Amino acid sequence: MATVGREEVRTSLVTHDGYDPGITVRENHKMTKHTEFVIQGSYGQGWEDGNTELTRADGVRSLREYRENMPQYPHRMITRTVEND
Repeated sequence: MATVGREEVRTSLVTHDGYDPGITVRENHKMTKHTEFVIQGSYGQGWEDGNTELTRADGVRSLREYRENMPQYPHRMITRTVEND
């Protein structure tokens, strides 16, 4: 510990393997939720889910395809947070 003024400052040394011993990492942390990108279409009875993608890029691609194939109906992309199984 180094003393600066009246405060003690911990000087952490990086070990030979490159890791700072002052930093702790949680090893077994599991994600409990994930984000889905849902393509919805309004076909006259409210918004209905059409397709679900796991990445934003795939969602944008899918939304573009829906708009090209069915231009008479409005389509949108929403994000939804879902619990993992």
